[in-house]
Amino acid sequence: ANAGVVVDNFTLNGTTLALSSGDFTVDVAGNIILDADGGYVLLKDAGVQYGGFYTSSSDLVMQSYVQDKDIIFYGNDGGSGITALTLDMSDGGSARFSHDISLVDSGQILLGAGLDGRISSDGTNLNILANNGNLTLDVAGNIFLNADGSLIVFADGAVEYGRVGNSSS
Repeated sequence: ANAGVVVDNFTLNGTTLALSSGDFTVDVAGNIILDADGGYVLLKDAGVQYGGFYTSSSDLVMQSYVQDKDIIFYGNDGGSGITALTLDMSDGGSARFSHDISLVDSGQILLGAGLDGRISSDGTNLNILANNGNLTLDVAGNIFLNADGSLIVFADGAVEYGRVGNSSS
């Protein structure tokens, strides 16, 4: 019977390199290159596939294969382990960041499949745009507008401006 090649606790048999105990370390002086003509690099635990990387139309795709299991980006912040980002697969991929979301000047937050809304900053001005329909502010408390200059309101083509209310209200 062909038992493959056995060295210590490594066995090379056909297309499988197996280690019977301990960790497996690949340590090279150059680069580690994974070149799979099938286009998939699969991640498994005890034979069960839980994730993978592949190419689709030259895009790099990272996929979680287990139903409703999240993709978690975990890192080290000042010596403490933190979850930086969780993609919630049981909620359609909703993203939960553990801290700020920062965009460069002229970066935009685009909302809706038809780009119904946009929040952007050009480095000086903050712009909120509702491309379709109304912009609704629905709050449980008060709405405070604190402008160092005048408050200018455009309504139905007319311009109304000046002081509205006072700071003691």
